[in-house]
Amino acid sequence: MTNCVGLSLSATVSAGGATLSRSRGGTVEAAHGGISTSFVDHELDDMDELFVRCHPSWLLAIGEHSHTLLSWTPDDPEIRDLPPIARLDLPGYDPGGLHRIGFFDVDEASCLVESEVGFCLVHRKKGLLWEDVHDDQTRRVTSVSNGVIRTDSENGSDIYSLTDGSYVR
Repeated sequence: MTNCVGLSLSATVSAGGATLSRSRGGTVEAAHGGISTSFVDHELDDMDELFVRCHPSWLLAIGEHSHTLLSWTPDDPEIRDLPPIARLDLPGYDPGGLHRIGFFDVDEASCLVESEVGFCLVHRKKGLLWEDVHDDQTRRVTSVSNGVIRTDSENGSDIYSLTDGSYVR
């Protein structure tokens, strides 16, 4: 898994020449070269962390309970909200810290994002390429290499194609 930063309320992180910050009401702001842009994620509660993957040339973020991935590159001064991804929906109560997000760098322009119920591939410029929802909360990505995604769960090990997320074996 690739390291990410957990951004709490009123915190900032700098990467790729940009500064990403949070404020109340789910507001996420990116500033670069004197230009600033913001996006309001209505699912991002003030108590939630914003998980940020800082690539050298782009930022990828998602709130602890959010369905919306946010992407920012210096080529496009706006924060892009990508199509919503599947997440575990436990309104009001999470009995055991079941919400989780993981980032796995594929290359300099792509990142696999793992949630509680699936994973998706995000490209720096093209956005969300595909998503696979497996609905197995015990399934974890163990590695991403050689064009495949390897996973383990209490139900066994599986391999998926990195090209389209399809089940290989």
